[in-house]
Amino acid sequence: MSALIYSFDTDQRPTLAEVGGKALSLIATTKAGLPVPDGLALSVAFFAPWTEAIKVTPEWQALLDAPTKEACDRVKALAAQMTLTDAQTEALIGHLDLFASGGTFAVRSSSPEEDLAGASFAGMYETFLGTTRDQIEDVVAKAYASMFDIHVMSYKVRQGIALEGTAISVIVQRQIASDVSGVGFSLNPMNNCYDEAVIDAGFGLGEAIVSGIVTPDHYVVDKVSMEIIDKRISEKAVALHLNPDGGMTKGAPTDPQAQALTEGQILELTGLIKDTEDHYGFPVDIEWAYENDRLFLLQARPITTYFPLFPEMITAPGTRKKLYMDTFGLTQGFNERLSILGADIWAIVLDRLKRGGMPAGPEGYLLNLHGRQYFQLHNMMKGLGKRALDLFNSYDNALEGREAELLRDYKAQTMSPQMKQARRAQISMVGKMLPHTIRLLWDPIRFAKGTEASVEGLLDKFRAMENDRPFDALVEDAFTAFDAIFFDFLAYMAGFLGEWRIRRMMRGTEGEALKMFLVMDVPSNPTSAMGHAMLALAGFPDIRATLDAADFETKIRERSYAPEFMEAFDAYIDRYGARGFREIDIATPRVMERLGDFFQQLKAINLDDNQMLHAHTRKADAIAKMREIAKSKGKLKAFDKNLRTIEVTYGHRETPKYLVVMMNGALRRVALEIGAEFVAQGRLDAAGDIFELSIAQVAQAQTDETLALRPLIATNLKPMEIVAGVKDYPNFIDSRGKIFRKHIEAGSGDLAGMAVSHGTYTGRAKVLKTPYEKRLEPGDILVTVATEPSWTPVFVNASAVVLEVGGGLQHGAIIAREYGLPCVSGLPGVTGIIKDGDLLEVDGTNGIVKILETAA
Repeated sequence: MSALIYSFDTDQRPTLAEVGGKALSLIATTKAGLPVPDGLALSVAFFAPWTEAIKVTPEWQALLDAPTKEACDRVKALAAQMTLTDAQTEALIGHLDLFASGGTFAVRSSSPEEDLAGASFAGMYETFLGTTRDQIEDVVAKAYASMFDIHVMSYKVRQGIALEGTAISVIVQRQIASDVSGVGFSLNPMNNCYDEAVIDAGFGLGEAIVSGIVTPDHYVVDKVSMEIIDKRISEKAVALHLNPDGGMTKGAPTDPQAQALTEGQILELTGLIKDTEDHYGFPVDIEWAYENDRLFLLQARPITTYFPLFPEMITAPGTRKKLYMDTFGLTQGFNERLSILGADIWAIVLDRLKRGGMPAGPEGYLLNLHGRQYFQLHNMMKGLGKRALDLFNSYDNALEGREAELLRDYKAQTMSPQMKQARRAQISMVGKMLPHTIRLLWDPIRFAKGTEASVEGLLDKFRAMENDRPFDALVEDAFTAFDAIFFDFLAYMAGFLGEWRIRRMMRGTEGEALKMFLVMDVPSNPTSAMGHAMLALAGFPDIRATLDAADFETKIRERSYAPEFMEAFDAYIDRYGARGFREIDIATPRVMERLGDFFQQLKAINLDDNQMLHAHTRKADAIAKMREIAKSKGKLKAFDKNLRTIEVTYGHRETPKYLVVMMNGALRRVALEIGAEFVAQGRLDAAGDIFELSIAQVAQAQTDETLALRPLIATNLKPMEIVAGVKDYPNFIDSRGKIFRKHIEAGSGDLAGMAVSHGTYTGRAKVLKTPYEKRLEPGDILVTVATEPSWTPVFVNASAVVLEVGGGLQHGAIIAREYGLPCVSGLPGVTGIIKDGDLLEVDGTNGIVKILETAA
């Protein structure tokens, strides 16, 4: 049977349901020997008579029916009028007599739902400080009543917590008459570093800091070396102090600019923060106080807003750190994890495409882990030298200017066998490429025709793929066919060389500023070709006459459109049907599975005013000017030859990924067939569940019908639970949780990022999180985190692009250059700074975005 009251030093073990998270924490830390002031918890059972009386009232039923402010206030008023029963009074007085005589109490709530991993009610329940003994009954009733506050009830509704189970415990604790107090974090909430404690301190009671009426001192301490690494002293103009007869007094400190804590106290407090974190085994924030130079722990809560690392990525405190770059956000245009099967296949893609030069595993350059993929920068700095630093900065300039720090603190100390093998593979690759490169440079046009023939042959193999072998054999056969034409992809190198020759030809002339147009919208680029194919489909009268997505889906499935349109549609699906949002993941539905979204994309294209038309015109004008310059130098023939080479070969830099995506589409089709067989056997609930199995598990399941698949899926997904609530993954993070970001501020209206596509444009912003979210009108500036090929139609109406994720090699930057759109990237948090309708000036030449006017 639950006790009515538990003292903090109780020998019993109350549950969360009995005393709530806050009281349970104080009882646990008291038992652990941490310096917690004496106190007691009035349990949920203590308040059972009150709760039972309230929950039979019409006011309570009205609150359940509609938890409005008015309904909550009526129930809260009932609760505040409750009086203690004889049993409650006897139990409370008996425990209060155990406190030392004199002094006052702090009274606060402790909800069974509070401070759980997924819910924090911080600041919603009422706290009462400086409560005298004769005020206890009245204040306890008020603390109890706060559980019916509209803020609490609304938060529960949002969190999916049932209101019917509303209950509360209340803490009564000896009030510390603090000289100095504040809060402390066992990790740095600004950069997520697990090795840094952060302390905010002010004079008097901590309520001044918590309520925001004073700016506290701010200290950052390295928990490993126990060194103070940052200190900011504020003018603490207000202090709250206890009155001997209860309540608080607001006054001014004797010296508001004095440092609140001594150096010794800062380190002592850091020790308490470490001890509290060690006790719980996870990051915590605490409230603390010094009274007569004695340190007390007032509260401890889990930090729920930090970014957790997978255990495999963490190094022990004080050991050599590792540095990771999350490849998805910077290279793929999305942040979500891959499916288990998708991650398996993508890992093979990177291994085969890099021909052994990008080894995976803890001692290699790539880490494939729980549906995510990381560059291991610590190993790459050792194995690749300065080239690695250049590579990081080409993706995102968040690490720019920190090269010395990176080499000092993160560069691996020894060369692993995998790094040595990668170096040998890179040298070997040069030799293998040489004969193909000679053929390419001798006749790039002929070489490119061979590449196109190889691509068509591989596409035919993917189209013909059937469920006639074990799945692992199908995957291996697909990659073997891919490997066979690997050196045909070198065609793009001739385009790079041709571009370099023309840039050199234009040096010192007005043509130098037009060089970007050379590689814009080249016919050999499959992504650009897809954009043109979509534009052609959007121009059919059939599409313009279709009213909605449902109508489109019906007519496509019934094939009731005009034969000319169906022929064009079939050709598009045959060539680009596997492309789409998150296309590198085999689990991602393809165009034929998302016909409604595809229709919306087609309808969003403005046929009369779009960037493909503008790009064609601007490119033609630029080429004409450069031809005139080349002619004046007597180099027109060389110019035309190099331009032809660029047109035919340069776009093949996108061909490998295009083929990987088409392969994924074929493998997806077969995987779903296998998944349907598992469903028929009663081993899966849905065919799509197969994507949470690995390649080996699928193949084993095909030959062993006794293999239980649901438990395998549960095991595969278990490690991902720690990041279940994560929405934004950092691009750069070290093995002690420290996140590296480029700091930007919107105060002046100027945002400095990375210049990735030349030009300047002024227009209104449209902020998108997904390509299907809202319509981008001609002239709008696209503002988003990052993009991938499914965003290509969106660019058709954009006039400039602003991206959170940096780097000139990502899809958004590439397409912006293809269409000649000014583009700035590498602006972390910019989608939260810029709002729809803000007037922007995007300077893609210098990497500057100016907010000229905010939207009304």
